[in-house]
Amino acid sequence: METENLAAKQTELSNLKIYLKSKFFGLDQVIDQVVTSMASWYIFPENQKRPLIINLWGMTGVGKSDLIRQIVKYLQFESQFFQFDLGELGHGPIGNPRTILSETYQFKGPEPRIILLDEFQLGRTITRMGEEIPHKELRVIWQLLDNGKIDHIEQMIAGRRNLNSVLFKFDYWVSQGMTIHQGMVSSNYFGYFEDDDDESDEVEETPENDARFIFDKKRLKAILEINKSRFENIHELRKHIKTLGTLEIRKLLMDSLANTLKPSEQDFSQTLIFVVGNLDEAYPFAKDQSPDISPDKFYKLTKDIKLPNIKSALSRRFRSEQISRLGNNHIIYPSLNEQAYRAIIASELLTISTDYFAKTQARLHFGSTIIEWVFQEGVVPTQGVRPLKSTIKYGIEDLIPLILMEHFKLESQISDVEANFNEGLSICFKQDEDMILEKTFPLTQKVRHLKESRKDDLQAVVAVHESGHAIVHMFLFSNLPDKINSVAADSDSAGFITHDVVILRNPTNLLHTIAVFLAGFLAEKALFGFEMVSTGSSGDFEKATELAMNHFKESGFSDLLMRIAPTEDHFENHYHNIGPIEDKVMKFMRSAQDLAARILARERALLVEMSKYLADHASMEQEVLTQLVHEFGTYDLEAELKAKKSGYRHLLFSVNEMATSFQ
Repeated sequence: METENLAAKQTELSNLKIYLKSKFFGLDQVIDQVVTSMASWYIFPENQKRPLIINLWGMTGVGKSDLIRQIVKYLQFESQFFQFDLGELGHGPIGNPRTILSETYQFKGPEPRIILLDEFQLGRTITRMGEEIPHKELRVIWQLLDNGKIDHIEQMIAGRRNLNSVLFKFDYWVSQGMTIHQGMVSSNYFGYFEDDDDESDEVEETPENDARFIFDKKRLKAILEINKSRFENIHELRKHIKTLGTLEIRKLLMDSLANTLKPSEQDFSQTLIFVVGNLDEAYPFAKDQSPDISPDKFYKLTKDIKLPNIKSALSRRFRSEQISRLGNNHIIYPSLNEQAYRAIIASELLTISTDYFAKTQARLHFGSTIIEWVFQEGVVPTQGVRPLKSTIKYGIEDLIPLILMEHFKLESQISDVEANFNEGLSICFKQDEDMILEKTFPLTQKVRHLKESRKDDLQAVVAVHESGHAIVHMFLFSNLPDKINSVAADSDSAGFITHDVVILRNPTNLLHTIAVFLAGFLAEKALFGFEMVSTGSSGDFEKATELAMNHFKESGFSDLLMRIAPTEDHFENHYHNIGPIEDKVMKFMRSAQDLAARILARERALLVEMSKYLADHASMEQEVLTQLVHEFGTYDLEAELKAKKSGYRHLLFSVNEMATSFQ
């Protein structure tokens, strides 16, 4: 490759990164990985011995498939791009990848292509029980992923039927004594030409000196279709037949028949293949559809997903040898963080403003209240951009025609239109600095109002409950929660706290975790009295009890180091005398309860102030919490928040080697 051409392609890839980053927000690292991975294919496709495979895994709505389509568009590969949805393969000839690939290969040969295998997880080959699922239509996909070579069988059914008819007629007349010399039928057998069942209206103009030529144009086309590799056109085929006698022509027909079922190999080694899918097994928290989830918190969780998690998830859907064909180039999409969502909102609103200006020559400005409304109403972190774009559609785009109608009614020359949220879409039409008209259009709210402070008894109880959880969490884990919510849009949760503590479970941390679970109930009891505690703690009790039982019975947290049966009628290889173990769990739970109660009694002033704030506000940010802890928290709590806890590594390197011994 010439140096100038090489430099041009490298520049094209650099520009591709810039282009993609202008289209997709929060995916810079993914884009860099994808474009870098495809560089060898784009610059030197002829050097590939097998297809380049790039695997993209992530949750729905994060832009996996759309990223590929934008790459195809930018590189102008539309005519060499093929997309297959593995959830729809095999439905008629259109959905058959073997048919599509074979036909394009016949026209374009082994040139560079891009293939998108979308919804790859739906092409699973084993059940959840590990039993094999037969997928005949997917065999070609696995061939393609293996070495890019496809075994192709040209099943020319119509051509075979026509040739059989020609051969039958040929054999009959030869048996009657007809002979052929240099492609011409012997002069005394003109009945051969009269015995023709062709009903075609096509009239063939035959040169006078070819009147006895054995095959008409239709038969020549049928023979040529099967022998394209030997003859370029009918003229060349006719010329060849004019050199043949009876036996040679019969051999040509027999060879042509054999070629109608001819195995061949099609080489797709110069192909770039994108394998794209959603793996719920690698993203177990992806099933949480709550709009209350913090995008940034969820983003951190998805950033922790690594290659072993992906391969483990794949092993539940595909055989080991199939997973190996995917190679090791797996690019993992994180979820979108808050910054990315807000950038998407700004980009979508800019598009609406640009379109409005084109229609009216007036500038449409969206205020920060609109951006916040769209964010609160449309962001569901586990669902990506689709709910967000849907919200912009029904909340703003669908109202633009109504706004335009009001705009065109005005006699004044409108220069600016300001849009804000004020219990609806508030539109202010201006001529320079002068307001001409202000009108509010009703907005259909589906989520945002569920997140707003209600200032009712339920919120008051939840405020006390969540404050209790937060205070005990701060004291025992030396961690300030990111946010505390006393209102939730999710019907399964009245409130919650958000923090980033990663707990490596041990008996001490287990005690502290259970104390946090029990603190909500104990806070209600401390401020309202036992007679007024709510029923909202049942889930906390269930989680705390299950956690303690599991660790005492399965993790050796009792002094009996063996596997203990979950119940007395569990008849596998377990220890079944569970009564004493459950007595120990009860004492452990009592210790956790006492610990939480002592902390809340000591921090009563802080509990009251936090509860009052959360009774009036839907949430408490870390900045407000920090101020309240400083004003109303005890010195001990502030000291705990500043303390650096000793971990296993610190303990290990603090051990005096000479003083240790095996007991």
